[in-house]
Amino acid sequence: MNLPDIQNKLALNNIDFYLSIGINDIPWGRIVGCYSRATNFPTLISKLTSNNHSERKNALNEISLNIEHQSTLYVVTPLTLLFLFKFYILGKK
Repeated sequence: MNLPDIQNKLALNNIDFYLSIGINDIPWGRIVGCYSRATNFPTLISKLTSNNHSERKNALNEISLNIEHQSTLYVVTPLTLLFLFKFYILGKK
């Protein structure tokens, strides 16, 4: 097996791992966002799948305000992006 094959295999395994992480697997109460702990993030992330456009928009706005501020990223940022990535990947299937 050559290096590109190994890299592809690892990338696929990582995607499977990332897709297996559930929202309740993250200790949101210990995770820091811009203004506070991320205890409300499971609710906000869940609202991104709502049929209500206004609810999705408000949730996305609240998330964006708390994952980045003045070019500063927070501990909550990569975890939130993981779920946005999952929505994108699962929406493609």
